[in-house]
Amino acid sequence: MLPQILIINLENIKIKPKYLALTTDAYSKKIVGYNVSDSLNVKGSLIALEMALKNRVY
Repeated sequence: MLPQILIINLENIKIKPKYLALTTDAYSKKIVGYNVSDSLNVKGSLIALEMALKNRVY
């Protein structure tokens, strides 16, 4: 089994001052976690990472 590598990407959404944190599986290139927040702090990224870890398939 290959080790799972996750990448977190932060995007600025131009509709309102919102930030999108995406967690992507580096091998499959699928988005496995996400979070939309009002500020650019680490909490949004951690929520997206927790979603990815909770939903991962071995």
